[in-house]
Amino acid sequence: MSMYTGIVKNFDIKMGFGFITREDTQDDIFVYVTAFDRTKIRNLHPGQKVGFDLCNDRGKKMACNVQMIKAY
Repeated sequence: MSMYTGIVKNFDIKMGFGFITREDTQDDIFVYVTAFDRTKIRNLHPGQKVGFDLCNDRGKKMACNVQMIKAY
């Protein structure tokens, strides 16, 4: 796994998921609330810059190990 960077496109804390747009490819990557440490990140906000790894979940790419790069 490699660390990628991206911008949060949207995230619904009540639903527990959203999307991050990768900076290098502009692809939208699914992110689930379990992908980040809730003690360090309470929520993801549109426009927030994050670092993340890509993981496979049942054959689909999704963000994991999400880390905040720039405070919202």
